[in-house]
Amino acid sequence: MKKVVFFIFALTLIGAHPAETGTLFPVTEYATPDEAAQAVANRVTLLLHNAGANITAAVLAEDQVSDSIISGIVRRLSDSGRVIVIDRAQAGATMSKSTKNGTELAQEVMAQLKLQGLIVVRSWPGEGRDLLAVRIFTRSAAAPETMLVALKQERGQEDGKKAQPLIAPAALRLELAANYELPIAARYMAVIDLEGDGVLEYAFSDGKRLYLYRRDNAAWKSIWTGDTGDDFHYYLDAGDMNGNERPEIFVVAMKAGKVVTTAYEEKGGAVQAIAEIPGFARVLARPGRGLSLLRQDFDKDTYFAGTPRIATWSAGRYVEGEEFLLPKGIGLYDFVLADFGEQSPLLVSTESEGHAAVYSRGALVWKSEEWYRGAETVLVEESKDIYSTLRKVAIRGRLIAADLTGRGRGYVVFPKNKKVIFGPNEGAFHVFAWTGARLERIASLQDLPGPVLDMQAMSTAKDGSFIYVLSQVEGGMFSGPGARLLVYQVL
Repeated sequence: MKKVVFFIFALTLIGAHPAETGTLFPVTEYATPDEAAQAVANRVTLLLHNAGANITAAVLAEDQVSDSIISGIVRRLSDSGRVIVIDRAQAGATMSKSTKNGTELAQEVMAQLKLQGLIVVRSWPGEGRDLLAVRIFTRSAAAPETMLVALKQERGQEDGKKAQPLIAPAALRLELAANYELPIAARYMAVIDLEGDGVLEYAFSDGKRLYLYRRDNAAWKSIWTGDTGDDFHYYLDAGDMNGNERPEIFVVAMKAGKVVTTAYEEKGGAVQAIAEIPGFARVLARPGRGLSLLRQDFDKDTYFAGTPRIATWSAGRYVEGEEFLLPKGIGLYDFVLADFGEQSPLLVSTESEGHAAVYSRGALVWKSEEWYRGAETVLVEESKDIYSTLRKVAIRGRLIAADLTGRGRGYVVFPKNKKVIFGPNEGAFHVFAWTGARLERIASLQDLPGPVLDMQAMSTAKDGSFIYVLSQVEGGMFSGPGARLLVYQVL
């Protein structure tokens, strides 16, 4: 089978996946809660009248759903029959005694309360709008109908039971400090102080070769270029993992049919490979605990195999240690750990659909409505059958977690690329702060030259914090795509 690597810059969200069903539902957007209430009422009326029933229904809503939406639904349905609002306590007598769940439980509640319909309403917070999920149960239907409605309104403008942020994050100001054209079509990068002299070096990979540069007299100076002998690269990372106060550069690559991670280090003015680690690896910043090197086994069929483990340097090599457990569905490269001032760091990730998610001690505590996705590295194996391809592995775009203000509180940075059918692909990135209940967007840059390929953040006591963004540049008639390095200072 032929192996091909693709760099995917963006995927389009066409729906949402409620966790309880896994079915794809369209998301309908309405301008106001009033219009959302009207849409729900219209659908309930249609369903119950089709079932030949007079409308005798109840609305069961979670506490965070706005009073205006619930009252709007009830007011409109009351014109056609008897509609009541119940809470979990009223339905609890049936729900607590029943061993059933889902549709069977809803049928039991309707029978107990002599209802023809049960409308269950809940909401999830999003960036500037909520996602309203409505499940409509009827006595005659074997399964409920689900509606998802995105409310277009600013937070805090709606009355009722809207949850307010526990912390009101202040906006950050980002200023473009540098915009460099790169001498190579870089795909991955790492920003490092390779020699420990306070001068930054830049490691780039174009997917096949490793390049080291520094800025010298307003120009790029090549330090070293290495043909690593790899078939293609998956990931590039850096960090001082052997304790000599100089960072190693880690290149994750396919080599001779297997994934290996090679560690490079500057020694006596030359860059040398100092160790080879079987499988995948990455450097993870762990708040309060410094940097850790995580690795995971490679399998020729599944690619990622087993549980990630922490690797440490001992006797001239990286030795595998304890397991590093992750929530189900979160891969080795899908997450960062952030210090938001909670009792322990929170895990922030992008899930398979591209939604941002926050976990505390393995439990999901928040998930975004919008998607945030950078450039993915995807390996596809092609069979002899031209109609058959198999997606083997996808490494999602890098996330950043860092204290960007020097005040001891973490921020996270998400890339967001958009595929444009007619025109150049678009790139952006967004900075978020934790409110105590959700991630709140506090800064955005949406005028990048092209898709975000990679990102890094660096902070020093002298110069402050900077975000480094590797952005693709569209090619010309006689040239392929290139890359630019954008440097933003946090003010």
